[in-house]
Amino acid sequence: MQSQISQKKIKFQVAIAWSAVASLLLFLIDRLLKNWATQNVNDQGGWFYYFANQGGVFSLPLSQPSLIALAALALAVVGGFGVWAYQRNNSLVLLAAGLMFVGGYSNLLDRLSTGVVIDYWHLSSLSFNLADIYLLVGLGLMIL
Repeated sequence: MQSQISQKKIKFQVAIAWSAVASLLLFLIDRLLKNWATQNVNDQGGWFYYFANQGGVFSLPLSQPSLIALAALALAVVGGFGVWAYQRNNSLVLLAAGLMFVGGYSNLLDRLSTGVVIDYWHLSSLSFNLADIYLLVGLGLMIL
């Protein structure tokens, strides 16, 4: 019985390590796409272009300090969910929290460094980035 618990814990630790590597990779991909959008793509149409999103989530018209404080609070809450999931060996919630943290952190970095969130995909009337997709997928997993 002890051996079985140890093996389960080791498997969970290996999964955590792979998740950390995957999270870093996802973060870097989003940052590279944002850099590419700002350097090489104009803002004149197409499905991939630079768009400076000044609004908050769901285009909330909040001041810059309010948006930064709200993002920092959200990251703290998501981090708390991650710690809770880790302590209970809940892989699904941990994955969800990781995706949400990576997406939120990347967008917060944009807001702190440029004053806007850099979006680079445009479909119909929506502008978004890969970090936004991480946030939505993480939220979906968290709801499951």
